[in-house]
Amino acid sequence: MCAQTMEDDYEFTLEDENNMLLPYARDQGKMNACYSYSTGEEVQALYASTYSVPPFELSTQQIVDHMPIMFDYKNLKRKKDKVDCYYSNHPDVLEYIWREGLVRDEHYPKRESRKEKDIISVPKDVPRYGIRSFEFVFQRWMPLELKMTYETEKTVEEINDILRQQPMVGATTVYKSFKDFKGEVLNGFSNELFRAKIKGIYMGPLADELPSPILHSMLLVGFGVRNGVQYYKVKNSGGTEWGHQGFGRIRRDLVFHHAYPIAPIDIKAELEKVEVAAPVSKIKNT
Repeated sequence: MCAQTMEDDYEFTLEDENNMLLPYARDQGKMNACYSYSTGEEVQALYASTYSVPPFELSTQQIVDHMPIMFDYKNLKRKKDKVDCYYSNHPDVLEYIWREGLVRDEHYPKRESRKEKDIISVPKDVPRYGIRSFEFVFQRWMPLELKMTYETEKTVEEINDILRQQPMVGATTVYKSFKDFKGEVLNGFSNELFRAKIKGIYMGPLADELPSPILHSMLLVGFGVRNGVQYYKVKNSGGTEWGHQGFGRIRRDLVFHHAYPIAPIDIKAELEKVEVAAPVSKIKNT
């Protein structure tokens, strides 16, 4: 859906009357598992758009429980949060989904932790939803120190073309002002006139804010320009209290490490193995 607000302002958002691609905002709770929500939902949206099916939730708990086993996080001594959930990233999730597929949330329900005693086997007698491949993207003109060796460089318009068809995931550095963002409160500028002109866009940290040591993964669902400021429309995993009912706008150059799945596989039981070159992520954990 494209909304024209003035000559140079516009916004495109992936949405429809039935919220097929973008159902309600979910809440990751106490688990630091943003990567499981953002990436699971972009695969879900790919299925919805490809097969014109009603929205359904893929299991975030399966990702939280089993992806660390596949990547051997324990022996790698990866860090955990207070509920034993490993810090991770959306590229690892895409590789896990490519290799193993995901079941629906109803077949592997969400818990509020990753206690090893609670981990169960992934059911084999229910459908699994997979992908044939995926791509990591670096936006041209972004600082080169953000570029990973396995990321393909694309222009702003090339990224926009992807977003016109399906959501992507992206990472951002977390500050308290981002966590507290309500969609109508701006940060990073003291000039009230300028703040009013770009009302509703997260513009970055306040002068005295320190960044979190980890990155945050979120779903990119649109893009636009407001008073000369380019931004992404994003869907977060902090429930409806964040932004506007869980959605928000963030200045475009604050988002990096884009990624997206390619071509869904309709899997009925065991994952059909497809030979695709897939790099192992080295992005900071989120």
